[in-house]
Amino acid sequence: MPDTDRRPDVRREERDANPRSVFRFGVGLAVATIAVGAAMAVMLWILTKSGERAGREISPAVSASLHRVPPEPRLEPRPLLPLARLRAEESRRLETYGWVDEKAGVVHIPIENAIDAVARNGLPRFPVPGPPGRDTTAAQSVLKVEAQVKP
Repeated sequence: MPDTDRRPDVRREERDANPRSVFRFGVGLAVATIAVGAAMAVMLWILTKSGERAGREISPAVSASLHRVPPEPRLEPRPLLPLARLRAEESRRLETYGWVDEKAGVVHIPIENAIDAVARNGLPRFPVPGPPGRDTTAAQSVLKVEAQVKP
């Protein structure tokens, strides 16, 4: 383009970005990314090792502190017992078959079987009562009820 076609009020960048600075920034970014990834890998390794140790018996210091009697009022004489019972009940419920409501024919199944069934068949769709001939979803029913309640 000849210089006569330029508008004097329009200006442009006279020079490009410095390639050396752009390269340095890219190298620094790559080094920082690798350093952060390495730090995360080391932290994961440390936490994994400490998690493996967590499965062992309670340390003597913790065991001694559990036998101390706190001041009154004592709400739980053995504080770890309710948690152990809860965990055992949850495990039993999640890993076995059983009745929820025998009269209605509702059962519970092991969680792994339930996950497989949902992955294979999808979530069940329950019909919501509505006008005949229309498929009313639960969200539409809630909106209708809310609209009727509002003055």
